[in-house]
Formats: sequence, C-alpha cells, structure tokens
Amino acid sequence: MYAQFATEIPVCNQSYSYPSGVILTGTAKFEKRETKLISQTVSTGAVSQIKLKSMILGDPLSASLPIQMAEVAVYDSNSKLVQCGITNALGELKNVDSVSDLIIPNKSQSYLIRILARSNFRFSGPSDFLSVSVKKEIYRNRLHFIEKNFFSDGTGGVSVELLAQARQVSESMDVTGGAFNILNNIQQSYHYIKESTLPATTNCLSTKLNVFWQAGFNPMQYQNPDADPTTLNNTSYFSQSTNELFITGGQLGDISLANTDHFDDFAIIHELGHFIEKNCGQFTSAGGSHALIARIDPRLAWSEGWANYFATQVLNQRMNFLDPTLNARLMAVNENSGWTFFFNSSGFSDSVQGIENGLGFIIDFKAPGTNPGEYTFNPYTGDQYTGLYFDKVRPSEYKGEGHTREGAISRGLFKLTNDCGSYCISTAEKIPFSKIWQSFDRITGMSQPSAVTPYLSSYTFLTNLKSIHGGSWIASHDSTVASEALHISTLTDFTVGLNTVWPGYGKKLVLGLTCSLAIEPRLDDPVLTGSNSDQRYSNHYYTVDLSSTDFSGQTGIKVTFTKLAGTNTDHDLLLFKPGFVYNDDYLCTQQNSNGQCLGTWTPQRAINSDVVLWNRNVSSSLSTTYIKNLTGLNTIDSRQKYLLNIRAYTANAIISGDTSYSYVIKTIPGDSVLCPQ
Repeated sequence: MYAQFATEIPVCNQSYSYPSGVILTGTAKFEKRETKLISQTVSTGAVSQIKLKSMILGDPLSASLPIQMAEVAVYDSNSKLVQCGITNALGELKNVDSVSDLIIPNKSQSYLIRILARSNFRFSGPSDFLSVSVKKEIYRNRLHFIEKNFFSDGTGGVSVELLAQARQVSESMDVTGGAFNILNNIQQSYHYIKESTLPATTNCLSTKLNVFWQAGFNPMQYQNPDADPTTLNNTSYFSQSTNELFITGGQLGDISLANTDHFDDFAIIHELGHFIEKNCGQFTSAGGSHALIARIDPRLAWSEGWANYFATQVLNQRMNFLDPTLNARLMAVNENSGWTFFFNSSGFSDSVQGIENGLGFIIDFKAPGTNPGEYTFNPYTGDQYTGLYFDKVRPSEYKGEGHTREGAISRGLFKLTNDCGSYCISTAEKIPFSKIWQSFDRITGMSQPSAVTPYLSSYTFLTNLKSIHGGSWIASHDSTVASEALHISTLTDFTVGLNTVWPGYGKKLVLGLTCSLAIEPRLDDPVLTGSNSDQRYSNHYYTVDLSSTDFSGQTGIKVTFTKLAGTNTDHDLLLFKPGFVYNDDYLCTQQNSNGQCLGTWTPQRAINSDVVLWNRNVSSSLSTTYIKNLTGLNTIDSRQKYLLNIRAYTANAIISGDTSYSYVIKTIPGDSVLCPQ
C-alpha cells in the first residue's frame, strides 16, 4: 500500500542508574473536547421532562485527564538520552517500573523531557502486554509527543508539568490532545477486556498496534493517493491488510467543519473493535458499503455490529476514565443507564475560539428494535432533520432479518449484557462480557481452529453463545434476541407451511438429513450503491466443504426450484471462494477515477473474480418447476470451504410480497439430497 522511509524510534525502556541523582517529578495530562449534550423539554399533558436530543463536541473539559502508561524520555543539553520512564495511572512521571522515582543526573544543565504517545505496558507475563503507537503519518513513522525544556541545578529535586492541548493554537497546531485521547481510548478498552474476562487468556491483545492520525488530514488519501482529495469520503478505518488503525483528523487542514474522530471516542473504539476481531477472533468481512437502514452481507453486518457494540460497551463501563463528567451530565437529562449510544460528530463548537460548527447524531442502543428512532442530524442551532428508521426490524414477520442489520446486532448484544431499561435484560439475568468474549474469541469461541469457517455471522455467534451459556440461558435471553429479529434455529422454526424459508447463514451442506427448503424473493433495496439484492430474503447461503466425505466423488450440485406463489422469478447458483466480495446485479454506466458512479445503474447478470463456479443462465418454466446445475466441483481446490449462494434474480424486478419457491439440493452424480446441518 505504501513505502515507509524510516522505522519507528526504539522503545525507551532502560532505567539508567544515578546513585546521587536528582528526583524528577511532575505530571503529564491531556485536554479533550467535551461531548456536549443537546437536550429538549418534552411535554406530555401537564408533565414536562428533559430528554436528550443529540450530542456535539464542545469546549475542552474543565479538568485535564492524566496521560497514563505513556513512555517518558529525558535528554540532556547535548540531546543525549539520560533516562527513560513511564507515566502512572495519575499521569505522574515514574521510573520504567511505573512505581519508583524518576532519577536524572546530578549535573547542572538544561534538559528536555518528552512524553510519547506510545505504550508498552505489561499486564502480567512476558506475552501479556499492551503495545500501541500513535503516529503522525505512514512514511516516517513519527510518533506524536509533547515535550518541555527545564533546568536542574543538580542538587534539588525538579518538577515539570506537561499538557497536550485540545485547541489548535499557535503553541499546539498539532492538537496533540487528540493523539493522547486516542491512546487513552485504546488503553481503557484493553483494561476493560482484561478485567472483564479473567481468567481467560487475552494475549492476543499483545499484537503491536500502529495508529495513524494527523490533525487536518483525511487518511482516505492513503488509499487513494492519486485522487482529488476534495472528492474523497472522510472517515476513519481499520486496514485488514496492514493490521493498522487510521483515524481521521479532518480534511485538507480543516478540523472545525470537517468530520474528525480524534475526540470521538465511539469512532476510535469502534475501529479498535475491528483490530480485536482480526487478532483475537476471526475477521471474515470483505468490507464495503454499509448503512444502518439496510439489510447487508451478514459477514459485514456482524463485523460492524460487533464493533458498534464493543465501543458502546467500553464507553458504558469505562466512562469515568474517558470523561469523568459525562455520567452525571447524562443523568441530568434523564439518561440513567450511562452511555448507551452510537455517536458521530463533525466539527465542534468552541466558546473561546468563537466557533459554532458542531454537528452530531446519536443512535440509542437501548431503544426497541421495532421503534429504534429515526436518522436525526442536529446542527448546533438545534434544527432537526428526520429520515428513515435506524435498522427497524419486524420480528414477528421477518424472523432472522436482524442478522443482516448491523444496528440490530449492536442493540441485541448491548441489551443482552446490560440492564438499561424496559427493552434490556434484567440485572440478575444479564450475560457477563466474559461470556461474550468466550463466544467470540479464537481460543474457546466460534473462531477457534476446530470451529473456524470463512463465513461467520451473528447467527453463528449467538448460536455459540447460547451453547456456552448452557442451562443459564433462559426465556428472557430468547426474547431479548428475538426482539431484534436475531432469531436462531434453536429457538425459532423458520418455516412457512412445511418449508424452511430461512436456513441461517453459512450452514454446512451434508448428506443423510431431510429438509424442505424455500426462498422468498423480495424487492431490491435502493439504499446503498445502485440497488442491492436483499441479503436475507433473495439470497440463501450454504457452506460447501469439498474436503468432507459428503462431497467425495461429487462433480456438481443440482437444485430444483418449484413455484409456490407470487411473481415468476428466476434463480441463480454462484459458488464463492473465502473472502469473497458479493457481486451486485447492477453495473454503473460511467464511473470517475475514485469509483464514484456518474452515470446510471443498469441490471447485469454477471460474476466477479471471487465466483469460482456459477450458473446464471436464463430459465424457462418459471411458473412451474425448473432445474439449475452447478458443475465442475472436481476442477477446483478440494481443500477449500466455499459458499453456495442460491440467489433470486431480482434486478429491476417487481416482486409481490407473497412470492416463494421451494427447492431441493442434490448431488451430481448420485442424486442424493443435501441439507443444511
């Protein structure tokens, strides 16, 4: 992706001995912008109540926060390194053991102390530590830091105070408070996992994490270096290929109007959630566009839903270390469950700088899935714009649709683990985060080697969670999951008549079982790019494990479709390889160099390079029965697990709401029935 021209400077972790040295004391702190709560008074009859409406970024908090467990380096007047240290939980300057005094030479001279936005903090054993660096850019690997010159007479003790600022002023054009807020977010997330999962092994968190952030810079320029930067989407992201986080600092030098995330704790911890998913679980999402109002690829919905949940969970549990004032301010607007939100902001409002550019919106994860609130974008003036519901689900009509909705997944996991009001689990019945981790991780959970599959989803996770929770899983857990349409087959029968109309996602096809399967095509979703084939209704997905005995000697798969009701609809068979990108059935007639569609979207019945075998031929007899054969299984790598996509071809089609087709999957040769395990 890029060439690095310099390596990161070595870690300063050596304690230099000065028997007659001078004690250096002091603290290192950082400013962060307040998450300002926008409230309104709502009247119901004679009763009025203050309610939270939205949030924006405002002035820096009145009290700075300690820079914890950060690297300390002290240099003499000749720029020679004379001591290393670390800040403790209070931000105090300490020796590398984080306990004893920091000692410098007993020589009268000027010194320079530098606090680096880097942590190498050991939790317990040699393989259990935090290793994170917050850097300016990818080319020189330069760490963010704050520094200060001071003088020592070589006899008495010396004290120095350092502050990373939140405002972009002449003394701090880099807004260094942003770098240390990013560092603190990651530290608090790791502490939460460590403290909540004992005695589980979490050494996966010891993987080195590089975070790149720079005030005024949009990291999407790294991905599209030749593009006009004014045309790029401005966002933070996790790079799966490099295992690094990229946090947006604005765009083209603008931090007061543009989207920035260095003080958006939710955005930072969300991206960290993806890093944790890859290094502690299994990252199977191919990425791509996603929206909180659309049914999307179950792999992507799971990945984004997990990251949303993780960020909200950490903020709820570690708020006193992220913003000690916020819980009390939330209670003042009748938010008594602490932080329960998805939050994103653009720009900020600052009374000192005379800026009133703060924008923000929130999604409340304790709201019911049947009424989760509408998209609301609130400028500082309080104007309101409403749109479509956030991932509204219909649990009784559309069972299991929550597995294709990232918002439903986020809400469902949060409600299972927190007593947060009418729609959440009770305190006595909430599932501890340790069980969430146990179901998630690669040691005991759905990502362990014996269970590994390239096609993970929230369906897989919740099925595993229910098994792990065992006899402690009760009816209230079922109802909490079901309220977000996150049904699993152990608690719901996905049938209409005698037919299973949704088999779950990625279940393995095996011989020797009986099944009656049906698919219910729906209209394409116009929310994302072009239009999208409905991932819950127009698509069924099955794992095909060619290394298993079930597929020994098979050269193909035959699927027989029979119309039950509704609109005449053709169906296709596509066999995807692991890590596939779903190929939408629309083509843009004209794109610019950034991949943006400048023309119109037209239907296409094509494949992409991730499809290894396919049958997209036009069928006849759509009103009765027709057969689709997928041949060539003996020509592809038999060691792989593939995903069979049975897809209704719905591009630009008008599909009635009662449309359904039953189907039977059989082997070629042998004509033996295959069913989901």
